[in-house]
Amino acid sequence: MVGVAWFEPASIQVAAARDAAGSKTVLYGPAPKWLAPAPEPVARDKPVDGPAEVVYSDVQAHLEKGRAVLHSSTRIRLLKPEALQLGNMSLVWNPSTTTTIVNKVEVWRDGRKIDVLDENRFAIFQREGRLEQAMLDGLLTANLQIPGLRVGDEIEYAWTQVEDNSAFDRNHFGGLMLPHVLLPGTFRLRLDWDEGQRTHWQPSRDIRDAISEGERSVSLVLRDPTPFNAPAEAPARYSIARLLEYSDFTAWPQVSQDLARLYAKAAQTSPGSPLEAEIERISAAYPDPQRRALAALELVQDSIRYVYTGMDGGNYTPASADETWDRRFGDCKGMTALLLALLDGLGIEAQAMMVHTNASDGMAERLPSPMLFDHVLVTTKLDGTRYWLDGTRQGEYRLLTDTEAGYRSGLPLSSRGEGLETLGYQAPQLPSELDYYDIDASAGIKQDAKVTYTRVLRGIDAQTARIAFTSQPEETTRSQLRQSMSGGWVTPEDISWSYDAVDGTFVTLIKGTGDIDWDIDEADGTITAASTYLAGGGFYPPAERKRPPEQLQDAPFANTAGRFSCSVTRLKLPAMPDAHWTVTSRSMNRLIGGISFYRSTNLEDGIVKLIRSSRTIRDEIEVAEAKKANGKIEGFDNNKSWVAMEAGQGPSREIADPDMPDFDDVDWRAAPAPCRAPEPMED
Repeated sequence: MVGVAWFEPASIQVAAARDAAGSKTVLYGPAPKWLAPAPEPVARDKPVDGPAEVVYSDVQAHLEKGRAVLHSSTRIRLLKPEALQLGNMSLVWNPSTTTTIVNKVEVWRDGRKIDVLDENRFAIFQREGRLEQAMLDGLLTANLQIPGLRVGDEIEYAWTQVEDNSAFDRNHFGGLMLPHVLLPGTFRLRLDWDEGQRTHWQPSRDIRDAISEGERSVSLVLRDPTPFNAPAEAPARYSIARLLEYSDFTAWPQVSQDLARLYAKAAQTSPGSPLEAEIERISAAYPDPQRRALAALELVQDSIRYVYTGMDGGNYTPASADETWDRRFGDCKGMTALLLALLDGLGIEAQAMMVHTNASDGMAERLPSPMLFDHVLVTTKLDGTRYWLDGTRQGEYRLLTDTEAGYRSGLPLSSRGEGLETLGYQAPQLPSELDYYDIDASAGIKQDAKVTYTRVLRGIDAQTARIAFTSQPEETTRSQLRQSMSGGWVTPEDISWSYDAVDGTFVTLIKGTGDIDWDIDEADGTITAASTYLAGGGFYPPAERKRPPEQLQDAPFANTAGRFSCSVTRLKLPAMPDAHWTVTSRSMNRLIGGISFYRSTNLEDGIVKLIRSSRTIRDEIEVAEAKKANGKIEGFDNNKSWVAMEAGQGPSREIADPDMPDFDDVDWRAAPAPCRAPEPMED
């Protein structure tokens, strides 16, 4: 992907195969001869209103056999002091694949050209910007501070990056892209290719009418472009804009075959590999294929620490299974190759699956390209069910089903080649977060209640909590939790937590006392009435779905995919003779705009029980349904749930919900039924 970002006009990124020689130094030389002349600037009657004007910005890509040549040239006029920062110029490239050539850096002042490179050169740094995230990409940064800049100057600069490509049988793929917001001026993206190249290209929907096509070229010119305003709350695919993507792959099976070749090679072990002993150990211990697969996953997760290794051709090519095992660290590619090797030795058929962790929406509409994926893992079919094995999810010893894995699409890798698989959205079956308040206020209204608070997390939230809780001494974590709860209504006395790798849940258990905020009426020292808010019982109403008139109006609205939260409360009421207790919380079972809102309440034998949940049933809704949902907001019951007592008013008004379970019989870590709204839902 080539990007041009303002105010960072010197930033350029290239996405292609990482398997050939590049250069660790910045070279200096003339621009390529194949370049088309720069686009004409905007003719103006008066100066622009802004810190700078882009006289022209021109990004051209030329595709040759085995390599891509990318050229960027810019001339920009500095109009205000805020634009002087544009003299801080940076280049970024991968030295294992890319050669960077600076063609010129010039300053024009009062019609006179100043050649900056006469006395200045780029300084080179290797800076791992995401080292704290265990990511080593090996990129180099070259920086030049242009001296003596002043308002009124024009900076003109150009450089060329040559990227070799051999990992995918010399197929090219990538994209040229402009940011959504640009300075005033002229911008061009241009792509051309040699005769005999089989390049396919595709513009994003917003620029289709501005594309010019030649015999072996395509270009886009924007003049004083207004900001691209993505439709609010639309699915992610509607935010793709000002993108000209290209690919030599004609279909997804080609990508699948080429990537499968890389993983098949990496999964081959050498004679006498230490992995043979691990395979023999697992085989002897577990005759069942499913337990063997789980043992292989445990071995990888426990033995290999995650480090993204994007250096030295590592972007698409995985490290071998033996290499990853020997050094005991690797990224998703190396862990996948290791898992494939183990499973093959255990007699379990498996394959690698390419996915994107958070931007797979609309992938079927894109050109076939390896660059659309940012993660790889393993799938296998056992007893008719497909399972996903992710070596990077340390400590989660689970074979995930399609629903639990949560990916919307993926590309299975095989030697025969497979198409892009669209899984579609599946509503979560288990809450990703559950809060259970068990409150015993039987000692009296003016006494502290006994409180047991249980919080259950699953999925990525459980993994995040597990890492946070276990990365420091237990007492430090307890102290931090106590501090975070100080000033609240619960005073913790005992704090514990546990992680279950089998079901992927993290449970925090807090026991203590609670100061329930009763609103009390008294007469002659006798309590005549009291009321309090029932923790966890209220709903926020759904937000209105609408967009400003200048945005695309017919785009669907996106819901938070995978969201399922549940709140459970049990309150043992104060033992008071002749007390009439009521609960204001009303039951609810509604589906509004693709989201389930559910609440059930019980009052029996002096105990109040409440379950409240919200769950995303559909990940997106059409405009007509959004308008229908907006009409239901005014009548939505978003009142808090209250418990109230009046003395001398007869027996309590009991509420009996036949579906309300005995809370003591529920395993809140695993059971989905109490939190899930029963069918049918009121629409």
